[in-house]
Amino acid sequence: MKIAVISKDTEYASMLEYELRRRGFDALRTESYGGADVALVDLDSLDGGSSVFGGKKIITFSYGDLATLRRPFSMDALADILVDYEARSFDTKQKPMTDPQSGRVFYKGKEVPLSPLEFSVFNAICSADGNVVSFVQLLSFFDDAAANDVNRLRVCINSIRSKLKPVFGYDPIANQKGDGYKLNIV
Repeated sequence: MKIAVISKDTEYASMLEYELRRRGFDALRTESYGGADVALVDLDSLDGGSSVFGGKKIITFSYGDLATLRRPFSMDALADILVDYEARSFDTKQKPMTDPQSGRVFYKGKEVPLSPLEFSVFNAICSADGNVVSFVQLLSFFDDAAANDVNRLRVCINSIRSKLKPVFGYDPIANQKGDGYKLNIV
């Protein structure tokens, strides 16, 4: 789903674009809808604080006004609205977004907290684009693991799964018996 962020307040629009991208959304700061599926429109910055809205800073969504949020609002509230809209309107298959710099994982706008080791393992699986990542490759993230220490890897994978399933609604890690693991997008 493409999201246009429209505001004359360029600093605010840039922050929204950054935060949405960080959460895995395809957002672009722009001055027009330009083929976007959804537009976040900062009405206050576009109409100079129209009395229709009592001078309140309001974000509204075009294409049916999905919601109106008053600034300041939480990015989680905005992400929830976008995820709900996307689930009702588009193919819901979506790959999780991993940010190697911060060690954070997002899926449909929700952050999934993982330990640094869990993040490294899951990031490797996500980066393989559906291809199998071998046990040996994944064991390389363990400081002191022997090449045949698959049990420690299984414990780590089970821990990752227990954190991801509630957010994803399914198990995003598929076993490839005897080979390794791969990303499972439903």
